[in-house]
Amino acid sequence: MIAKSQVPWIRSLEALKLLSSVPASRIEDPQARLLIGFQADLVRVQARTAHFHCASGEKIRYNWPVPKWVWRLRTGRLLLGEDRFFAVIDEFAPPVEARTEPFVELWKVELFELKIHEAEMVRHLQLEPIAANDAISPRAPGRIDNKVGISDQCANWLKEAFAQDPERRKKKRDFRDDALLHFQDKLNPFGFDQAWRKAIADDPVRAKRGRRPLQ
Repeated sequence: MIAKSQVPWIRSLEALKLLSSVPASRIEDPQARLLIGFQADLVRVQARTAHFHCASGEKIRYNWPVPKWVWRLRTGRLLLGEDRFFAVIDEFAPPVEARTEPFVELWKVELFELKIHEAEMVRHLQLEPIAANDAISPRAPGRIDNKVGISDQCANWLKEAFAQDPERRKKKRDFRDDALLHFQDKLNPFGFDQAWRKAIADDPVRAKRGRRPLQ
């Protein structure tokens, strides 16, 4: 007899409830942050049904583990309230997966009835402290130590970026976008928030609201 899976999957509406509990002062756009977690493969997602529209016809997969390339599709739209995701493939710059089997000439992806890994979502959004015995993850060994090192590097990078913005016109989200691009796959939003707290320790005005937007 096959043992029942103990992986704590939750559905879209449950995920929305968790997102609504995130204080606005901590995360400006929780759903956008969650999508970054999907794109970086930090939060696993399954689709009860995944529909792939190809030139040769439609293909359907059931209980499909959604890979990060799908979340990275430029035209993708995640609609948690409707429990679905869809994306139309850019015909001028299709991903390599759309040019190989089993998805040759893929032009549209639709995912329905999403299931999200709750523990990874909670960790990614920092909804509760990480337990000491949870620091070692079989899915990503050494990830915590690695992210702490990257966080320190990012904190130093932020301090240099602050020096280039003496009028404090850039906002946190501007620095975050630049940092995620600069460090690419080495840094995630969790590591950036750690770095931000370190970097603003000597410049607390950076954390205040109401600064002028970039022009």
